[in-house]
Amino acid sequence: YGKKSSLLLAALSCLAIVLSPAASEPPSEEAPAPVAPPEAPEPARVVYRIADKGPDDLPIELTALYWTQKARLAPGILLLHHLGHNARVFDDLARRLHQEGYAVLAVNLRGHPESEVRKGGGMNWMRFELPDFQALVKDVDAARACLAGQREVDPLHLGLIGEQYGASLALAGG
Repeated sequence: YGKKSSLLLAALSCLAIVLSPAASEPPSEEAPAPVAPPEAPEPARVVYRIADKGPDDLPIELTALYWTQKARLAPGILLLHHLGHNARVFDDLARRLHQEGYAVLAVNLRGHPESEVRKGGGMNWMRFELPDFQALVKDVDAARACLAGQREVDPLHLGLIGEQYGASLALAGG
């Protein structure tokens, strides 16, 4: 038997699966209805500090949205947005991850809408330069430490997900 025979056999197998009676029959009346996953709670607003100080010589405090888990030692996911966005771009993804058992922290990066408790982080995302990138890497490190420090999070099981520029930060700070 050659290559043509093997391909024909594979094609007939696929056709048999598609044409099987179970695939063409309507669903049984007794089939259980799908159960919707429980709704994720609204996130808590979290404030975390970074090592840098602002122009007022006080530590810079940033905000994040946190979807907690009831389970002890749940894996954690840190979500990093793109330039000009904020943590809310991840609401749907964060809820889905929460439903899958993850504790999720979506950060508001320095210099972005809704990011700082007090203004003065010294960054404007519209005039972004290398020192700004380095500052954001520090923000990611502080956010990761914040997530790892939550009592219900397993600090050995953390993941980072970034949207465009946030992905670069995940790679640089991760």
